[in-house]
Amino acid sequence: MCRGSRILALLAVLATAPTFQGCFILDAAVDQAAAETGNAIAASMTASIRGPMLKGYALGLFAAYFWAGGFWLAQQPYQPGEWTMWQHTVVDGGENRAQQPLKVEKAFLHRNADGSEWWRIKAFGENAEDIIVLEALFSADHTQIVRLLARVGQDPVSQVEFAEGENAIPSPNTMTDEWINSHLAGEVQLATGTLQVSARHIRFTSADGSSEANFYLAPGVPGGLVKYEFTSSDGSRYTVAMIGHGNGAATELGAY
Repeated sequence: MCRGSRILALLAVLATAPTFQGCFILDAAVDQAAAETGNAIAASMTASIRGPMLKGYALGLFAAYFWAGGFWLAQQPYQPGEWTMWQHTVVDGGENRAQQPLKVEKAFLHRNADGSEWWRIKAFGENAEDIIVLEALFSADHTQIVRLLARVGQDPVSQVEFAEGENAIPSPNTMTDEWINSHLAGEVQLATGTLQVSARHIRFTSADGSSEANFYLAPGVPGGLVKYEFTSSDGSRYTVAMIGHGNGAATELGAY
């Protein structure tokens, strides 16, 4: 399967994934989504997501960076203007090889007077035509995406329309101090990108033992989470690691 279809399939799964307390079966879920998506996706990532697929791709990306695996990923608040850069990698257990990594920016852009928040997810491809910029207005209680703007490659900015209920944000679990302490695997030193941090390693295994989630918490970075990884018994592995962070993020799509 080409790298574009594999990543698209995985993002589609993450958008609607059950909580990890149930059973997050990475390989089977991705393979099913891939079959539904099909293998005819072009080599250019953006060629495959214009039109009807943009909505699913956008929701998948937000799921991957906000509530993957049934957990609300940020362990501490971002401040307006803070951004983080991530490397997003999939290893296919069946093929026993890694897909081409995807680089993604997550940024907290602006908080409105009513408490609603503008966030950006920006996925980078191999050239300017492969960059996807998504800016979403989250409701103050983080239960829905009120508005979503998108720019695919060098296309004009568009607004993604939702049918009723499509813009609802799942109710992910929160990692409480008690839960973290009960799943603490130890302290580790991580070096990813330009970062070198000390992190608490949290390990959680699904009820049937077929899948495992690993979270690496580091209070010195925006959001307090520096890496997370889901693995399954067939050797499939999905990893998202922070490779940099900074300040000064502002809208690129005229959101506010």
